[in-house]
Amino acid sequence: MKRLLRPLIYPALAIAALVFAHVAHAEGYASKPLVVIRFNQPQVYYEQSLYEAVSKAVAVKPTVMLSVVSAAPSTGNQANDLAWQQNASAHTQQVVASLQNMGVPLSRMNISGQRENGLRYDEVRVYVR
Repeated sequence: MKRLLRPLIYPALAIAALVFAHVAHAEGYASKPLVVIRFNQPQVYYEQSLYEAVSKAVAVKPTVMLSVVSAAPSTGNQANDLAWQQNASAHTQQVVASLQNMGVPLSRMNISGQRENGLRYDEVRVYVR
């Protein structure tokens, strides 16, 4: 599943411009996430767990599609919310790059974002579709 890193091209950095919806839960995701990565400390070591989970999903269904959902805390303060959204977007870009390095093409990922009340840290959730 590993392959050499190729240049990561994000058309107009679409991932950085995620649209954050005011929703309490990720709509359309009835199942639990395959992986939840919480960015609650400066260095989060998620790649091994992500690789193992995605490898198992691909073993079960080789044509698996992944939904990568960025969740940012909603504080009610516009400046704070913007900062959380920027952090969440950067972390989502890291997770997407990790998935690409693992061999998952961007065409097999659906990337979205949302704000949620009650979150203390931003997180990235990976769902199997």
